[in-house]
Amino acid sequence: MNQVIRLNLVPSGIPPTVYVSEVDVGRTIAFEIYDGDTSYTIPDGAMVELHGTKPDNHSFDYRPTYSGSTVNVVTTEQMCAKAGVTICKLRIVSGDSLNIGTLLFHLNVERDALPEDADLSASD
Repeated sequence: MNQVIRLNLVPSGIPPTVYVSEVDVGRTIAFEIYDGDTSYTIPDGAMVELHGTKPDNHSFDYRPTYSGSTVNVVTTEQMCAKAGVTICKLRIVSGDSLNIGTLLFHLNVERDALPEDADLSASD
């Protein structure tokens, strides 16, 4: 169930895509953070922020956990509330001396097969 994505602090190249389903809650995505070709260790005490803007232009801002160079994002209802591509970025913040973002990534939210307003069939 876990996806592992390499994400670079150098914002260049093609944004990677993470795949989830609409209404996913609790899916874990691990981001391995790199600075160029070198694994980047997130400083102790830093805060990692996950910013995203959904296709309906509503945004979210979450605080995922991290250990060493890996950031673990656990999907929430709001992250996966709207089918389509959500534009996301991780930011690493530590005091006034560090505020750096990663390359953008796409959270591709596949629509649910059973919409919330589904007209369910009455027969078997």
